[in-house]
Amino acid sequence: MKRFEKQYLVNVSEKRFYEALTNPAMVSQWSGAPAQMSEEVGAAFSLWGGSIEGLNSKVTSNTLEQQWKGKRWGGYSNVLLEWKAGAEGLEVSLTHTDIPDDTFQNIKRGWDEHYMNPLITWLESNNL
Repeated sequence: MKRFEKQYLVNVSEKRFYEALTNPAMVSQWSGAPAQMSEEVGAAFSLWGGSIEGLNSKVTSNTLEQQWKGKRWGGYSNVLLEWKAGAEGLEVSLTHTDIPDDTFQNIKRGWDEHYMNPLITWLESNNL
């Protein structure tokens, strides 16, 4: 099992970032795919039309922790997103642990290509 960590800088408010992660309509907009999402701890979710499914472990105004499972994974991995306002924008920390070895490179690339870059682009172009 592998671990991936990365930091991102986003020009958006903490509230708007939280909404973009927990509002299913917003998730569908920035991801370009069907999504089911909730703010409730213990609630199930799915992303990219069910390619990733999981459960919310922790949801606060500056933290989202989830258990993720891909269709071909044996078990769940853990995703932790934490954010705080910084001098140059919102500082976002991503930690993804327990990634199956055979999917690590795809997951690592996917964080930028399918999750964070589309999210950041959507947020910064729709920052109200």
